[in-house]
Amino acid sequence: MKILFTLTLFITSLAISAIAQPSFTALPVPVDKQKATTALIDYTGADPRAISGSNQTWDFSNLDLTSATITNYTYHTDVSASPHASSFTGASFYTSADDGGESYYTNNNDHYSVVGDYFGAPENYLETYSDPQTIYTVPFNYNDTQTDAFESSHHNGADIGKISGTLTTTFDGYGTLILPQGSVSNVARFKVITSQVDTFSYNTDVASYHIKDTAYYWIRPGDLDPVLAIDYTYLHNDDGTDDEAGIQLFVMTSAFTTGLTGSVSYLQANLFPQPASSAVTVTAKSLEGNCHINISNLNGISIASEEQEASNETLTLNVQSLKSGLYVMEIQNEDRLYRQKLVIK
Repeated sequence: MKILFTLTLFITSLAISAIAQPSFTALPVPVDKQKATTALIDYTGADPRAISGSNQTWDFSNLDLTSATITNYTYHTDVSASPHASSFTGASFYTSADDGGESYYTNNNDHYSVVGDYFGAPENYLETYSDPQTIYTVPFNYNDTQTDAFESSHHNGADIGKISGTLTTTFDGYGTLILPQGSVSNVARFKVITSQVDTFSYNTDVASYHIKDTAYYWIRPGDLDPVLAIDYTYLHNDDGTDDEAGIQLFVMTSAFTTGLTGSVSYLQANLFPQPASSAVTVTAKSLEGNCHINISNLNGISIASEEQEASNETLTLNVQSLKSGLYVMEIQNEDRLYRQKLVIK
């Protein structure tokens, strides 16, 4: 379990009582070598699908993640460094997971899209999109709906196939999400409906199947990944009926930094000067080695982030690019999370 440290006792100001309407006006920006962790379970809990609209509360506080499948992965902004870069020429960044999987994305112009996926041995599966699958475009506001057509090809040894379909995303709610780790306010909910046909051939055999998938994403502006996702998958039969193939729930456990209002333990550290104008220095016990630093506003929107090495329990940050105002600074250092208010004059 991660231990959350705070650099002051200012944490009470992070629990904002008013639920502002989140709006997606800029695309998320990855940081090279940024780490993330997900927990995956087969979901059998309460059905949240009917809870849409403004100022809602989605309560998953009773989730049991003790048997979850944990996956750790890393963001990479230099696609050319990947041995599979030639297969994903349109990608602007990718993720590599500890299970050998890789996913490639683009966040160019106004759209955030999936370019393709690769899975290593034993699957050796490669999927590339000739028409990328767009997750959303900006601006994206409450009650907006976006529809995108996509097409990809894939191969796995002798198994060669093609996928085509449509993805419809509706920003259908916002409010507070409650999980065992704590609560996240000002979170948006996306309802994502995917309808796709997968046609594949194996040697001389050809087959196809129709998949209908409805997923719900709870996501914050500026985040690359949802804090929580529930995926309802159905196989569409020739007679027009659907067979439920499974319900899976994903929790982005590493997302519990900005926006966390649950009960946690706090220890002291120091940040100076305060307010700052050009640079700030952080000192804290056990602060050593690689650190991921994120600075966000009080609505949880990431403003700046970077990787840096701490030495002698000290870290110095350049904040010259920040406008005057109040921010939240978070530092991930191995299994430790530090949080602090940051005032820029």
